Amino acid sequence: MSERPTTDEQPDPGVEPREELDHLARLRTLAELHRDGVLTDEEFEAQKRLLLQEPARRRRLRRPRRRTVVVVGLLVLLGGVGGGIALQRAHDRDVRERREAREREERATAAREARERAAQEAERRAREEQEQTERLEIAVRRDLIQDLRKSVTADFRKRVSEGVLDGPILGTTCDPVSGGADELGESTGTFDCLVATERTSADGRRGYPVDATVNYTRFSYTWQLSS
Repeated sequence: MSERPTTDEQPDPGVEPREELDHLARLRTLAELHRDGVLTDEEFEAQKRLLLQEPARRRRLRRPRRRTVVVVGLLVLLGGVGGGIALQRAHDRDVRERREAREREERATAAREARERAAQEAERRAREEQEQTERLEIAVRRDLIQDLRKSVTADFRKRVSEGVLDGPILGTTCDPVSGGADELGESTGTFDCLVATERTSADGRRGYPVDATVNYTRFSYTWQLSS
C-alpha cells in the first residue's frame, strides 16, 4: 500500500474568491450610486470607509497581495471619479451662484428704475396739478377784478342818472399798482381805476379816478374816488 505525500490544497489562481467578488461589487455599486447622484460626497466616503473596515475574518482573503492591488486600484478609480464629480458640482454651483447674483442685480436695477419712473411720473403729475391750480386761481382773480370794474361803472352811471355826477359813463379800466391777478403770492391787490367819460384819442380817455382794493382771499373789493 503506497502513501501519497500530503499537500495543502491551493485555490485556482484564475478564480476570485466569492467574498472578494462581493466586496468589489459593493464598491462598484457605491461608485455607481455616487456617480448617479444618489449618494452625496459625504455619504459615499462614509459608506466606503465602513465597507473597507469590515472584519478580516468576513473577507476570507486568500491572496492578499493581488487583492490589495485590486482594491487599491479600485479606490484610486473611485477617488478619481469622486473628485471629478466634486469638481463638476463645484463648477455647477459656481455657475448657478453667478447666474443668481446676476438675476438679483437685474431685478434690483429694474426695481430701482421703476421707482425712479414712478417718482418722475408723480412729480410730473404734481407739477401739472400745481399749474392747473394756479391757472384756475388766476382766472378767478381776473373775474373778481372784472366784477370790480362792472360794479364801479354801474355805480357811476347811477350817480349820473341822479344828477350827482356829469356823464356819460363809457366804462371803467383798472391797472394794478401791486398784487395783480398773476401775483399769486399776494393775497390783496391795489388798483388805479379810471371811470371814463370821454375819449381823447384812440387809446386815451378822460374821467373820474378811483382807488380800488381787491381781497383775493375773501373774494371782495372796495373802492373810492381818488382825492
